[in-house]
Amino acid sequence: MKIKRTAQKINLNNIVDIAVDVHKDTLCFFFEIAGDEFSDTCGNRSTTIEKKILAYHKIALEHGKKNLRIICEPTGQYQNKLMRTARRLSFFSNYVNAESVAKFRIVESNDSNKTDQKDPRVINTLGKLNKVIKFRMIGEEYLMLRKLHKIYDECDVAITSHRCRIWPSQGFFQFAQTHALCWLQSQNQAKWEVSGPE
Repeated sequence: MKIKRTAQKINLNNIVDIAVDVHKDTLCFFFEIAGDEFSDTCGNRSTTIEKKILAYHKIALEHGKKNLRIICEPTGQYQNKLMRTARRLSFFSNYVNAESVAKFRIVESNDSNKTDQKDPRVINTLGKLNKVIKFRMIGEEYLMLRKLHKIYDECDVAITSHRCRIWPSQGFFQFAQTHALCWLQSQNQAKWEVSGPE
């Protein structure tokens, strides 16, 4: 297999880490530039996400930074709009491990309670330490292979389920056939005893 894409080396001095706590309907942003802290919230919609990210990029350019890196926790499917928008606008994107965020929150604030104000700060700190997971862009062939594997697994489960349904019924039919033969033999035996051999 030939690999055509190579991993990009990110110069952390030229980018601004935008930490995002993702929820179903809202996104909570946090980032720091030159000692100033910025925090904001917006709806989890592509148009509002694009406006916010472009506004943050403008702030970053004013402070001499070239690019943004969007960092968030993978939360099922809710982060997909954010990551797709960031990729479309040519910004870097990374995930941060949800377990790392939970443990680091306890270390940073000595409190295990989850709040919308704490999590973006913790994600930002993990981004500064470069404790992030790469956001993978998977090729079409690999996605097709994953879908076919899922279909194969579902077929295997269905076959096993059908086999489990059929075998007991086969056992019942064998039981009924055996008893029917025994009954016929007993009827023939009784008939033979009454009338005698022919």
